[in-house]
Amino acid sequence: MRLGIARYAAAHGLWTFFSRDEEAFEPLRKLEKWDGDGIIASIHNEDFAGKIRASGATAVNVSAAPGFPIVTKDDTAAGRLAADHLIKQGHQHFGYVGIKGIYTRRQRDGFIRTIQQAGLGEAVYEPAPLDRMPVRWKTAQKLLVRWLRSLPKPIGLTACDNYRGRQVIEAARACGVLIPDEVAVIGVSNDEMMCEFCNPPLSSISLQGERIGYEAARLLDHLMNGGTPPEKPILIPPGEVVVRRSSDMLAIADADLAAAVRFIREHGNKAIGVADVLNEVPISRRSLERRFGAIVGHSPWREIRLAQIAHVKKLLIETDMSMPKVAAASAFYDAKRLSTIFKEETGVTPTAYRRQFRTV
Repeated sequence: MRLGIARYAAAHGLWTFFSRDEEAFEPLRKLEKWDGDGIIASIHNEDFAGKIRASGATAVNVSAAPGFPIVTKDDTAAGRLAADHLIKQGHQHFGYVGIKGIYTRRQRDGFIRTIQQAGLGEAVYEPAPLDRMPVRWKTAQKLLVRWLRSLPKPIGLTACDNYRGRQVIEAARACGVLIPDEVAVIGVSNDEMMCEFCNPPLSSISLQGERIGYEAARLLDHLMNGGTPPEKPILIPPGEVVVRRSSDMLAIADADLAAAVRFIREHGNKAIGVADVLNEVPISRRSLERRFGAIVGHSPWREIRLAQIAHVKKLLIETDMSMPKVAAASAFYDAKRLSTIFKEETGVTPTAYRRQFRTV
C-alpha cells in the first residue's frame, strides 16, 4: 500500500511523509498537536478517529469502518473469488474460517452466497469458539483441530487472512489431515513471506494493496484541494488467486477426468487442442466430452480456453511485457488475435484489464 501512495506522490506532487509505526516520527503519537495536511490510515476505532478529527487534517480511511471517506479492498468480491476457485477445482464441501469484524463478515457472505448460487452443498461456518477471539493460541488450535476432524472430506476452506490460513495448515498437520488432498486452503491478502513460510505454502488472494494506496492518495489529494468526498466507499477489487500447494489439487473423483483437467491447466500457455488431451488420458473423445459436461459443467475445449485466458491474465498482472510479447508467451501468438479473443472472453481488452488491476 505504501508503494502505491509513494508512486502517486512522485507523479503528482512533492509530499513529505510521516509514518505512525516508525519510532523516528514522534509527531504522530499526538495527532491533535500534529500540523500535517492529510492522513491515510486504517481507522477502525473511535479513539483513533477522534484524534484524527482533533488534528484538523484531511483523512482517508483504508478500512471499511464509516466516518471518513473510504478507499479499501472489496471484501465481498474476495469471498466470491475464493469460492469460485474452490468450485472450479470440483469441491462439493466448503468451509470458512474467520474472526469477528466487518471485513470478515462481508468476505464470508460473498463466499457463502457464491456457493449457494452454484447450487452446491451448504457451506461449513467457522466454529463458534473461534468467533469469540481473542483466546489463547493453543486453545484456538485445539478447537480448530477438533473442527477439522469433524468436516466432510475432501473440502475447500477459505481463511479470512493469511494468519488464519497458517493456523488451519498447522492444525491440519497436528491431527494428520492431508493438505491439499483432504483439505484445500486459501488465505487472503497474499503476504508472500507468510504464505511461503507455511508448510505446504499457502494459496492466497492478492488484494492489490499498491492500487489501494495509489487510489487513497489520489482521493486525499482531491480532498486537500477542496474536492467533495465520494458518496460511497471506493472498493478496489481483488486480483487473482495466487495458487500454491495448499490448494493445488483437483477434487474430482474421476481419475481420468482429473488428469485431463490438470494437463489442460498446466499447459494454459500453449495452443493445445482436445486431441492433445486425449493423448494424455486413455479414454475416447465422446467419453471425455460426456464426463466434462457432467462433472465440470462445460466442454474440454472450454476448459482449454479458460486456462489460456488465465495464463494471459497472469502475464498482464505480474509482468510489464508488451502485448506482442504477452501474445508470444501465450497460446495466441499474435497481439491482434490475443486482443480479439481476450475481449470476447472478458469483456475488456488486455490493456484495459492490465490498467484495472495495476496502478501504473
